[in-house]
Amino acid sequence: MELLFFLLIFCIFIFIKNIKNLSIKLLSTTFTIIVIYAISHYTVNSQGYDVLKTILFNHFTPFYLLAGPSYYFFIKFASERNFKLEKGHLVHLIPFIIQCIAIHEYVMIPWEEKMEIVNSFYLNPKNQSNIKVSIFFNSKTNYLIRFIHLITYFTISIIQINKVKQKYSVRKLKKITLIAISIFLLYQVHVILIINNNISRTLLTKIIIYIDVFLLFFLFLEFINSPELYLSLKKINKFYLNSSPFLVTKNKILINEDCKKEIAYKISELIKKKMYS
Repeated sequence: MELLFFLLIFCIFIFIKNIKNLSIKLLSTTFTIIVIYAISHYTVNSQGYDVLKTILFNHFTPFYLLAGPSYYFFIKFASERNFKLEKGHLVHLIPFIIQCIAIHEYVMIPWEEKMEIVNSFYLNPKNQSNIKVSIFFNSKTNYLIRFIHLITYFTISIIQINKVKQKYSVRKLKKITLIAISIFLLYQVHVILIINNNISRTLLTKIIIYIDVFLLFFLFLEFINSPELYLSLKKINKFYLNSSPFLVTKNKILINEDCKKEIAYKISELIKKKMYS
């Protein structure tokens, strides 16, 4: 639990440190949401944390539907030099809006009743699939929708990364995306075991949790190895910054060698025409 809170503070720090950088704000938003999701899951299936897990359970589900779009648009900024957000991109907020509407009945339940419901999950995890948390879908469907939503956006992000010709500049992006996908896949297996089989404290589930925590820690080690996220750029070698996948610098050109040769040829032709005209 302490590790999760440390990661949450780290994500918030990166967000504040890069408050003027929309791309990095999207990245830190994604992983802040993911860590809150992990804290929610951990507390709901643990004894204690009464107030915290009552606050986190279901109330934060609309925000979980922002993690995928936030990461996808971060990748767009990182891989396309002239990418800009437009009004049409607001369509990605539709699942978030639908979920805000869907949970309004649960939000209105008295606090004491909600605390009693959430506390019952520790002794009987299957209760999570029996309560009405949405006016549109049951709990199992909600979990499935969130999983498909996240995996879809991260898969599209991988496809976007693979379009970039200069592989060295996006190697880190691909690595953190694949780690994140692995975390989501394992998490979904864990949820299925809890809801369908009413088990949360078996050897198998513990192994899954430990692997997921290890992957989450490994994921954040990747960010720790990217000092441009949390140190002053003046203290970092310019050569390193030019190859950073998190910063688009003036010297960063995301075009392949064939395009460069074509541009050079056309420039030489223009020079010749000017000389002989």
